[in-house]
Amino acid sequence: MFRFLDKPWFCILLAFFLAFVSFKLIKPSTRRHEPSKVFQDIYGKKTYDVHWNHTYDPLALSKVYEITKQPFFYYGKGKQCYVFLSQDGTYVLKFIMHKRLRPKELTILEKLSMKKPKLEKKKRQKELFQSFIISYEDIPLHTGTEMVYLKQQQVPMGMFTLVDERGNFCQVNAEDVEFVLQKRALLVKPEIIRLMYEKNINGAKRRIDQVFQLLLDCAKDGVQDTDSGLIRNDNIGFLKDRAIYIDTGKLVHSKKMTKKQNFEKDLKRLKPLQMWLKKYYPELSEYYEIKKEEVLNSF
Repeated sequence: MFRFLDKPWFCILLAFFLAFVSFKLIKPSTRRHEPSKVFQDIYGKKTYDVHWNHTYDPLALSKVYEITKQPFFYYGKGKQCYVFLSQDGTYVLKFIMHKRLRPKELTILEKLSMKKPKLEKKKRQKELFQSFIISYEDIPLHTGTEMVYLKQQQVPMGMFTLVDERGNFCQVNAEDVEFVLQKRALLVKPEIIRLMYEKNINGAKRRIDQVFQLLLDCAKDGVQDTDSGLIRNDNIGFLKDRAIYIDTGKLVHSKKMTKKQNFEKDLKRLKPLQMWLKKYYPELSEYYEIKKEEVLNSF
């Protein structure tokens, strides 16, 4: 029935197959123990801009030391940063994704106009770092930012213990990397769903109040988050008593935001939230409209 078992070629193939399987079973995989590329990408060239200079308060530094004694676990990445979550789940450490700021491999034609890609990368870096500074110096209550460090000064920051997605540990000298330490926020929709499941309608309404208050306060301070997809990109979240911007990489100073007509246009970015409320929680959608008018009248 199985005459091919007597064939020499089959026996050779079978021997190779069994040897390969045995090798895989006996030899542990080394890939899972290799350092993550994330650990390599968080290091960049030392940067400097006089506008990034900051005098750190000793109490703030002391608080950062205490927070960062615990390990931080890989949590994900956005378009600009890698994110690590603290062991107690209350803070996130964000590291610059330097590969996005490095000039890409150029074609011959691109090399003829080499300055353009470099200038674009430099501009992107400047805008990103300036946004982080705004989040820390101008509106920390509205971003939950505890610390921003851009290697602009030799300030002792201690060591970070990072754990990548494979469980590998890495000790990182905080002075050698750019980082943002931020309070972890709850996402808008899951938080409202939770409150409505618990039949806490007043709690859900307070959360809507906080979203509007966030945009109102920042507008009056002359600061705008230029992310057009605030809700779609989950760029607004909740702390215990307020709403904050989660992604702090697109903040700009904007005097036009201090004018009511511009603020009214800015509120249109919350339209997806209103549509979502209308679909799932009509009562909250009606409250949203009332609150929107109230906020506009108070501007």
